[in-house]
Amino acid sequence: MSNDVFPDLPGLDVEVDRTTLYRTSTYETVGGREQRAAWWSSPRYRYRLRWNLLRADVAAPAPWAAYSEAAAVQRFFDVHLGAWDSFLMVDPYSAAQVRVRFVEDSLRFTREVPGVWAAQAEVISVK
Repeated sequence: MSNDVFPDLPGLDVEVDRTTLYRTSTYETVGGREQRAAWWSSPRYRYRLRWNLLRADVAAPAPWAAYSEAAAVQRFFDVHLGAWDSFLMVDPYSAAQVRVRFVEDSLRFTREVPGVWAAQAEVISVK
C-alpha cells in the first residue's frame, strides 16, 4: 500500500469517467419470492482515465521532472507493478484523495503524432 500520489499533469486534456459499483446478490425462493443481499455497505468507484495529449519531449512537473509527461505516466505504472500496489489519486468529482489501484496489469499508449502520445487506463477504489 503506497502513499504515492498519482502524477497531476496540469494543462493536459484528461478525460475521466467515474462508475459507481455495489456488490449485491439476488436469490429466488421456491415460491418465487426474491431475497437480496448487499455485500458492501459503501460503494466502490471505477475510473476510466484517458490522457489525450502526453508529450514525449516536455518535462513533467516536480517530483517527476526527470521524466517527460509520457514517461511519468509509464514510470508511475511501472513502480506500482500494474494492479499490484495501490496509490492515492484525487477524485475529480469530489476533489478528495481516494486510494485506488490499476484494474489491469496493462497500460495502453497510442501514438497520435511524432512526440505526442495518448494513454488510457482504469483504476478502481480500494478500502
